[in-house]
Amino acid sequence: MEFITIKTFNTEAEAYLLLNFLESNGIQAFIFNSHTSSVYPVFNQTIGGVIVKVKKEDESEGIRLSNGFYKL
Repeated sequence: MEFITIKTFNTEAEAYLLLNFLESNGIQAFIFNSHTSSVYPVFNQTIGGVIVKVKKEDESEGIRLSNGFYKL
């Protein structure tokens, strides 16, 4: 299964806001790097931040919903 990055965040809380929004709209989403980012925040830039990803087949809808979420 291939995953596509939708958005990258500096904090776990921001990532979970988008994850919950995507899932409430029927898109299964996943968060990567959340544990490392919360335990070792100094390495956040090094590991690329907290990443929200969706399945490749949900990419266009996930991006559309993400863009709409941040226009609210």
